Amino acid sequence: MAGLAIEAAQLGKPALVGGYLARAQNLISGNWRMPPSRFVDPEKFEAALEALVVDTEARRSLGDAALNFVESSWSCEAVAGRAISCLKGEIPDEWWFDPSATTYLQGCGLDETEGRRRVRELVDAYGKNALGLDDKPSLTGAFLDWAGRREPTAANVQATRA
Repeated sequence: MAGLAIEAAQLGKPALVGGYLARAQNLISGNWRMPPSRFVDPEKFEAALEALVVDTEARRSLGDAALNFVESSWSCEAVAGRAISCLKGEIPDEWWFDPSATTYLQGCGLDETEGRRRVRELVDAYGKNALGLDDKPSLTGAFLDWAGRREPTAANVQATRA
């Protein structure tokens, strides 16, 4: 739930959020409670907006759920309580998250096509080590596959640098 959606929630208004993770939220491991917003694939954003516009009860229900969420889960008291738990070392297992177990690649704030292009250019110019994922070989492989690259050839790297 980004800042704009939080502000809307504080006013009891629903938010429509587009993100590629909506296609496969199971790619993020953990027992996380998703903030109540209408979370959709960017390609389905217009249809979801139209559906929300015509359904008064859905808007009201989502806005009420969002307000309840920010007032309970993200209130100053609730956040401070979780911080105190961390400081005391009382961290529930469900709060832990292993980023190396995640294979979600599109979270770069770019259109998916543009994200793939930029990863290809980076790898072609500087090799796969430029991804900064040497300690995560499976994630490196996932990015290379996603961008349509495996290991760039030395000729590609030299040609791009020239």
